[in-house]
Amino acid sequence: MKINSILIKFFAFTILASIFVSCNKKPKVVLDSDEIKNVCNMALLECYYHNNAKLNKTTSSIISTERTVWMDYDAKIKVGIDASKIDITVNGRYVTVKIPSAKVLQRPNIDPDSFKFFASEGEKTKIPQEELLAAKDLANKAMQDALKVNSTIMSNAEERARKIIESYIKEIGKLSGVDYAIIWEKLEPKEVSE
Repeated sequence: MKINSILIKFFAFTILASIFVSCNKKPKVVLDSDEIKNVCNMALLECYYHNNAKLNKTTSSIISTERTVWMDYDAKIKVGIDASKIDITVNGRYVTVKIPSAKVLQRPNIDPDSFKFFASEGEKTKIPQEELLAAKDLANKAMQDALKVNSTIMSNAEERARKIIESYIKEIGKLSGVDYAIIWEKLEPKEVSE
């Protein structure tokens, strides 16, 4: 009876000790390149634009006339880093992050309620659907081209991605007790396969 009491106390102590020890252990946290890429997807910039397009069209009838169609509209477009192209290497406490240049990540999302169309023959002239679509495509292309050369927007998108990635790496470092040093490198266009 006394042996049973001692064994019960021993097992109870062992169970309590193992629970106490396991509760005090910090889970091991490691840097995960897939998580860093997911974090980078949150760094997109959404740009809002008011844009217009002009399309000149020559009608093919007995008398050739030129018609101009103007279109005003509002749109938004996403700019950022293509997270799938990021290359991350961890060597001890050193993390090398290679990022590509920022770029336009999607076609403009046009607000259909913002469309205003005008034709050179007067506002009441019916504008054929194919002319409207051609003007819209031309405007979208012009907007994307303008963004590609807008170094301020592109550098803001890259800086935002860097800050979010750096913040994530530093937080993982705090949780794991590692003071990570980040080395930033720019992926050259030839290193980025489209």
